[in-house]
Amino acid sequence: MEKLLILVTAFTLGHSLTLALSVFDLVTIPASWIEIAIALTIAVTCLINFRELAINQASIQARYWTALLFGCIHGLGFSFLLKAMLGKEESVLFPLFSFNLGLEIGQIAVLVVVQAFTYFIHHFAIQFEKIILSTITFVILLVSIYLILGRI
Repeated sequence: MEKLLILVTAFTLGHSLTLALSVFDLVTIPASWIEIAIALTIAVTCLINFRELAINQASIQARYWTALLFGCIHGLGFSFLLKAMLGKEESVLFPLFSFNLGLEIGQIAVLVVVQAFTYFIHHFAIQFEKIILSTITFVILLVSIYLILGRI
């Protein structure tokens, strides 16, 4: 669980960095590009999962950097929403902090649910573990491809 929390935190750090840079107009990238990039990050994550399931090995350090990079891309995506919510508000620091804190709490909550599901699979359906994880990954990959094609 500790490694997963660090991964989520790496994602949030990347997310927070680009979210702040974009909210302060220090980075500007067209929303259409970011939407495609977000869907691509999901597809790439699925492909990484397939590779790791196939070789029974995960590269934790590579995953941290991937989570950080993908967090940066997703942060740019959320910046459009946050800018719209803020409007012409004078101070953006507190809303920016609150938004990121809420995101981190939400990610940890999802992580707890996923960990419980993974624990169940690992301890009660061990013979089906790879099949279940591969199937879920495949479905997510198909959804991400659909999202990519819908944005091209």
